[in-house]
Amino acid sequence: MRKLKDFSKKKVAAVAGSLVPTDLAPGVLAGSITGTVTNNAVNNAFVHSVTVTISSVDAPNMDATHPCDATDYTLSDTTMPVDRDVPAGQTVNFAGASLGFNNKSTSNQDGCKGATVHLAYASN
Repeated sequence: MRKLKDFSKKKVAAVAGSLVPTDLAPGVLAGSITGTVTNNAVNNAFVHSVTVTISSVDAPNMDATHPCDATDYTLSDTTMPVDRDVPAGQTVNFAGASLGFNNKSTSNQDGCKGATVHLAYASN
């Protein structure tokens, strides 16, 4: 298994999501996640894939009886292939993952109304 590299800390490449679903709710289909990888290095950089995870959830309506956390959401196809040698200063696109709402029938999810799901990206 390859170790994921967080290029954003090394300033080699910047990984950014450009399309992320915002209308997450019970019964709403999962939406696509797309983005870009920009090579900030002076040399070419090979990008094998981009992996997305939920880093946190800001839920202003959450309380003890109305919880909301990352388990209230689903990520699918979290590793998105790029398989490109990216020239210095150039940008390539990635796509393939999706984010949806995990409708839990046994708990009150009203705490998730108005929530913001923060995603983190890593590349290798």
